[in-house]
Amino acid sequence: MSSTTKSTKRAVKNPGAARFNKIYSKRKPTPIQALSDRELLTIILGNATAADSVCEEIGNLANFSKIGEGASMVHRPGISKGIALKLDALFETACRLG
Repeated sequence: MSSTTKSTKRAVKNPGAARFNKIYSKRKPTPIQALSDRELLTIILGNATAADSVCEEIGNLANFSKIGEGASMVHRPGISKGIALKLDALFETACRLG
């Protein structure tokens, strides 16, 4: 008789799903207003390292005008050209809203 072992794969933890579950949990949801600037940026940019870089650069989202253009942050950790474009779009939207 040969014994065969069943190989089980562990699911890779999905940080995006974890953030989604934190906000939309049925048991104890976190209101979106309670999230920190870093958590909001992580959700929008999809990259925690990029969110950390932005927070280091500007302090908090109220100081978003300190960035100027997202392209100026490409040298920072986690900031690619695509993330820089997202930053530009995010901050332009904020300016237009008031």
